[in-house]
Amino acid sequence: MWYNWFILVTEVLITMDLEQIKELISNSGKKITDQRIALSEIFLRHPHQYLSAKKIRKMLEEEYNFVMSFDTIYNNLYMFRDLRIIEEQVFHTEAQYCLNHSLHPHHHIICTKCGKKEDIEDLCPHEELEARYPNYLIINHIFEVYGICDECQQKAE
Repeated sequence: MWYNWFILVTEVLITMDLEQIKELISNSGKKITDQRIALSEIFLRHPHQYLSAKKIRKMLEEEYNFVMSFDTIYNNLYMFRDLRIIEEQVFHTEAQYCLNHSLHPHHHIICTKCGKKEDIEDLCPHEELEARYPNYLIINHIFEVYGICDECQQKAE
């Protein structure tokens, strides 16, 4: 079943290295380009950091001397996302990307003042949604909670 394939692919990605990323790209029928290698290296060097397309473009220019259009960057990000190399989250209406190292969908609580992000543990509606909507093959979901963190609340007092 598709879900079992997803778990298998995700388990492979937990300890991902550049060779595994290149293999995933190649197996998908896409070319392994210098730009895709550079993009892979950026995510491997920042495995727990969410990066926007704007930040990635700046890193590609500064570290690799690649000037890429946003269309090209987004096309590669979407391909990486679809191959489960990276995960995509939307923070304050901006998509950001991080190396995929999770077996399950990833959820966050986000401070609306400072942008601090924390993982929400042990709260995932995926199985409940599958039970409630058996006629759907649920492949992904986004769950975000917004609030004001302790530090920002203390600053406001």
